Amino acid sequence: MRRVFFKFKRLLLGDLCRCAVWSLTCYFEVVTGSELTPGAITAIFVFCSL
Repeated sequence: MRRVFFKFKRLLLGDLCRCAVWSLTCYFEVVTGSELTPGAITAIFVFCSL
């Protein structure tokens, strides 16, 4: 269902990665009870069929 949004606006994929990292950061802060600054490398692989 989300594919339609990203098909025509590829720049939104970067925002998707940032949201994922932000979510993980918030989760780890809640679990550990301390402020964390995790390092993350994110990549989106897009398969195009011709």
